[in-house]
Amino acid sequence: MAPTHISVKNVDNGRDGEVFTITYQAAMQSGILKDLISDFEHASFDEAIPLMGNISDHTLGRIISWLTIHSRDVARITEQVKEFLENPQNRQPPTGPGMDDDAVNKALSSQERTLVAEKLKTLTPWDVQFFEVPTDEVFDILLAANYLDIQRLVDFSSQTVANMIKGKTTEQIRDLFGIVNDFTPEEEDELRRTEGWALPRCDWTPEQWQ
Repeated sequence: MAPTHISVKNVDNGRDGEVFTITYQAAMQSGILKDLISDFEHASFDEAIPLMGNISDHTLGRIISWLTIHSRDVARITEQVKEFLENPQNRQPPTGPGMDDDAVNKALSSQERTLVAEKLKTLTPWDVQFFEVPTDEVFDILLAANYLDIQRLVDFSSQTVANMIKGKTTEQIRDLFGIVNDFTPEEEDELRRTEGWALPRCDWTPEQWQ
């Protein structure tokens, strides 16, 4: 029988860190935690499962919070979609006379899966606030989510980074991420003139494309 809660001991760079408690349902969103639980299923789960991912306690704590908040998303969103589709006007393709029960059920099942998948890809207001942190912390979460195999959190982190750089110039992006420019102004100008076709820039003037 699966436990209702498990304890995870963070091991950061060989150092024993904090012990976190997470529900079984929340942990199942992580491929790594799911595998670890499977490996330790013969045990009584009285002791904390070691997680050796070189993740800071702070970052892992935030990810545990994210997993906990989103642990029932699939069930909750599926229920919302089912209620939405109870109204025939919300069904695409429309159901009505001429469609047998089999066809109706298949159409609704397909639409339900599509709507659930779309909603699961959308950042909630809580997620937007979750990522209102310094840039380096966003990347810490992204890297940790990738290691822990939490694809949805990877997608949300990547979407957040994309939103951060949207509409910014190269210089603004460098400042945002602390990237040092390897080129002198003269070298940049020469690249723009000779390789402009490969380096599209929305902030260039027409003269710079010559």
